[in-house]
Amino acid sequence: MRVANLMVLSFFLVIFGTAAKGQTSTKDISAVFAEGKVSGNEYKNDYFGLTLTPAGAQFVEGFISSAGTRARLIEADANVKNWEDRYSIAVLADALSANPLVQSPAHYARSLRHQLEREGMTTAQEESPIEISGLPFVQAAMKVTEQGQTHYQGMYTTFLNGYILSLQVEAATPERLKQIVLSMVKFNVPPPPAVVFYGKCANELPSYPQWFQQTRLPYSEPYLAPDARKQEILEQYPRLRLQMSLEEVERLLGKPDFSVPHPAARLATTPEPAEEKCSNQVAYVVKKNNENMADMDDVAIYLFFSADGRLSWATPQNLPNLKQLGSAIEESAPRTSN
Repeated sequence: MRVANLMVLSFFLVIFGTAAKGQTSTKDISAVFAEGKVSGNEYKNDYFGLTLTPAGAQFVEGFISSAGTRARLIEADANVKNWEDRYSIAVLADALSANPLVQSPAHYARSLRHQLEREGMTTAQEESPIEISGLPFVQAAMKVTEQGQTHYQGMYTTFLNGYILSLQVEAATPERLKQIVLSMVKFNVPPPPAVVFYGKCANELPSYPQWFQQTRLPYSEPYLAPDARKQEILEQYPRLRLQMSLEEVERLLGKPDFSVPHPAARLATTPEPAEEKCSNQVAYVVKKNNENMADMDDVAIYLFFSADGRLSWATPQNLPNLKQLGSAIEESAPRTSN
């Protein structure tokens, strides 16, 4: 039994990130992949403090995606004769900095679940919290029917050390999915710090729900930017420069389609700030086919503005001729955990 669709991992991301100055920087995916070691029936990855001990299974070597920001770190398959005893488990890591606008593990899991629904799977369990070896995860499960056989695919997601870390499991029953992750997966990492948010961040730009209702998307019709607007966005994007204000960007690209402002995030142990500061993210949508804000098939440009109102990161999605500007990591703050 193989884990299907393991690399459907490219969605919107809300940039929070590193909480305190001096924290160790996020390693690139090649270094994270290299941290993984197999010894007998045990896989360890010291970067995540992860130990996987799959009973009665054989390891399958992982790989790094061609994009160079995500990887299937390892997979283990138990291809025994008894169908009910078969299972597979894979560990996947996807760089937070490479995913524009995923708001939380629950958001990420929900987006992946909807993607799998469109590919023919059926939801068996919607997103809910679960603790795995002391770490908070979000779980969801899909029902899969192939060649007359029914089995289940579980998804378990958390944010850890600058990555979206996912466990994807296939087994004969939902109960078996949970048994596998709770008995075969261990973490040796401290619990994540408590994070609070401060500030009210409304602005004059449309929110995503407001923009969505102005399109034909609620009637299952795709959104396509008018030709003149599309041409303006694509031709003027190369003129963007980091540290531009939103007003300067609008003079080049026009008004954004929608905005996702965010209050400042801080550790609960730090003093409350003297003034409200909000970062902002805006979207210029060229093509969109459904209501999912975090759809990997969207053609769009996402711009991220730091709390001082300056452009810190620009990331085109499904526009291979346009280059990313800046980095999400440079303007990071704590992420939510559910």
